[in-house]
Amino acid sequence: MRLVCPACRGFREGVFSSTELDADFACPRCDTHWPALAVGHVRVPVLWGDPELGHRTAHATRDLLANLQDIDGWLAGTNDLQRTELATALATYAPAHWGPYAVPALPVTDLAWVREWAPASADLPEGPVLVLGCGPGGELPYLDLPDRELVALDANLALVGYAAALAAGKAVRLPWRRLPSRIESRPLDLPPHVRHVLARTRLVCGDALDPPFAPESFAAVVALNLLDSVQDPALLLGQCEALLAPGGVLLLASPYHWQDAVTPPQHQLDRVLPADVPQQQAMEQLVVGPGGLLPEMRLERSADGIVWEVAVHARFSARYLLHVMRLRKSAATI
Repeated sequence: MRLVCPACRGFREGVFSSTELDADFACPRCDTHWPALAVGHVRVPVLWGDPELGHRTAHATRDLLANLQDIDGWLAGTNDLQRTELATALATYAPAHWGPYAVPALPVTDLAWVREWAPASADLPEGPVLVLGCGPGGELPYLDLPDRELVALDANLALVGYAAALAAGKAVRLPWRRLPSRIESRPLDLPPHVRHVLARTRLVCGDALDPPFAPESFAAVVALNLLDSVQDPALLLGQCEALLAPGGVLLLASPYHWQDAVTPPQHQLDRVLPADVPQQQAMEQLVVGPGGLLPEMRLERSADGIVWEVAVHARFSARYLLHVMRLRKSAATI
């Protein structure tokens, strides 16, 4: 897997071109030096937006990870919106991924279904496996294929930075919200096999709508609970298809919980679905039916109603029902 510069890739004289970043995440073409979050021996490149903003976010995230023991104290006495947003996101999603390993454990929905849906290595073409919207990394142990490189991307540096701290083998505490306005932490005890998966995962902070990877460079792409969390879900689907090698597999799961503040109404896929067709069937037709959004893909398997639960705080949980689709790209691209 090679990282390409998001700043200077594109079409030039009708031909798409991209430039590979060097080992320090610098672009030899446009001279952009992308920042990175260093957590122990793990380096997470920040490949979105303005590099200067990335530097500031990396600094705030590093500070947050160093203060998980007293995260409320770290937030006290500051009006820094970035601090608050980073801490709130981490305290919401880290327990959803790693709650079973907290001491004492926190209730969370079982992710074992992910392993059941993941493709077998023998059924994939050559190449690594990419997880888009990986969050703090809790889905990664269920997607581990020992003979494949595992790459994980998320736009929120606090979340992917937390996964990096676990990958680096640090004694990381698990933040959680005991009360809506109070963030505490508990000890976290990960089994050796889970730490091993994280340690061999390549972590990247980037935009799934503008992923810093070469086209057709992945054997499988996984996007769980991401489709309704981006500004343009149709563009996300197109990027997933473009990243897949011929014969590759795309695993999608979403509750289609559209929010106007995240996805503008004109981009919400539900708005183009026929009202007289069940949502699961209508979405499948929209994605892979005649004239669908992913013309090179075919549906291998689907199911509806798979439970995904997020404990927003100790007295409130959000329970979603996921529609899951596993699709395969044509072995002969057009």
